[in-house]
Amino acid sequence: MRRILAVLVLAAVAVPLPALAGGPSAPRSHASAQTIAQRKQARWARIEERIKTMRAVALANRLGLDSATALKLNALMQTYDAKRADLRATLAQAMRTLKTAGRQRSPDQQAVDDAVEAVLDTQSKIAALQEQEARELMAGLTPRQKARLVLFFRDFPREIRRLLRKAERLRPPPPKPAKTAGP
Repeated sequence: MRRILAVLVLAAVAVPLPALAGGPSAPRSHASAQTIAQRKQARWARIEERIKTMRAVALANRLGLDSATALKLNALMQTYDAKRADLRATLAQAMRTLKTAGRQRSPDQQAVDDAVEAVLDTQSKIAALQEQEARELMAGLTPRQKARLVLFFRDFPREIRRLLRKAERLRPPPPKPAKTAGP
């Protein structure tokens, strides 16, 4: 089962990584930082979509679900993914504020306090959302499927991180900037 999942993940993530990076492009010195950030964001959006597809397939396989139940659970997980994305954006903004404050000689006390409060509040909201999602997903499942679902939530993110690290090692290095004739 793990071998099948590993092959599926590598096929979905590792193989397309060079294709996601795009073909030969303009030298990096000519590309703006915004363009690079947009390409990176688009690349991760495609990878996230593949991960969600793999999650649905892996969940259906591990729980032994029929197609209708698998589609229902996948739709439910996607609604929670959207809610979680909003919370993660809030968390990322607060963390950026804290990172900036950590580099400053005398950071604004109120901004730091607000960011810390936002981090703690958002983390508790994410935990509550995960619990609510798990409870809704478990509705109508057998005890065996419930146990496997909880184990899936523990194991799947770890497997994805491991496979993404493996895919990054397989990714070709970025092209070197073209040398220009200097004066």
